[in-house]
This record gives sequence, C-alpha cells and structure tokens, in this order.
Amino acid sequence: MVIFSCCKIIRVGPAGDDLEQRVYSRKYLRIKPDTNLFGAVRIIEANGSPVISNSAKVRILDFSVGGVRFASKLKFPVGKRAVLELLLRLDDMDYRLEGFIVHSSRTQTHGYEYGFCFRKPELGLRRKLIAIFGKLLVRQGRYILLMKPNNGGSNK
Repeated sequence: MVIFSCCKIIRVGPAGDDLEQRVYSRKYLRIKPDTNLFGAVRIIEANGSPVISNSAKVRILDFSVGGVRFASKLKFPVGKRAVLELLLRLDDMDYRLEGFIVHSSRTQTHGYEYGFCFRKPELGLRRKLIAIFGKLLVRQGRYILLMKPNNGGSNK
C-alpha cells in the first residue's frame, strides 16, 4: 500500500543551526506502471523553429495528467526552448503528447531521468488516468491510499 499526502519535511542541521522546513506537494498524483512501459521521444521544435529528429525509445517511470518521468541513455535539452513529442501507448490507445523537460538528473541505472511537462492537456489521456485512479484510490481522512488491484481494495 502506498500513501500519498502533502507532507512537511523538517531537517535539523549541526548543533546551533536553525531548523529548515519545506513543504513538498504535487499538482497531480502519479501512477507508477506495474510492468515496463516504453514510449518514444523526439525533438519537434527548437528555439521556436520546427525540427525533424529521430525518435528515441524511453522507459516511462511514472506518469500523471500533467506529465511523465522517463529514463533514457540519451541526453535531452532542458527548458521550454526545446519542445519534444512523446508517443505513448496505454491500454491499446496511442497518445501523442507535446511538452518540454523541466529537469534532468544523471543516474547509474538508466543514464538520465527526466521530468517531462505536457504543453497542453490531452483529454483522452486525462480520462484514462482518472479511470485508473478511480479504481485504485481510497480516501482516508486527509490521506489518499493507492491500493494495488490484486489486494481487494480497488472496489471501495
């Protein structure tokens, strides 16, 4: 069982330092696929001009109605000046999503991990993800519990 909540993180520094408080929250809940999910990414615009580029296979690590986190061995540009297109297949439906990379980090396992933000909402994908969330979510006070489909909690 995974619990999602807006939380407050308190860090204590060495003796004499002040406490640091940060609140972390997300605009959208994210879905982490149970199996490997792949998509294809290509650059379609750079500095406001159309670009033709090859597609690169990427592994989708998690996704939401606002964007995805994906991994690739390739290095992609970060920022709004480079617009990318993500092709994704979910439950026999193809989605073509445009957006830009908001952050990247180097990892030992995947090469690079990227945060990809959609430029425009894709209503078909939004409906699909809402249906998936509806089957898996249970509210308990201020927490949202994400139940795995096999544990019998998805009917609540």
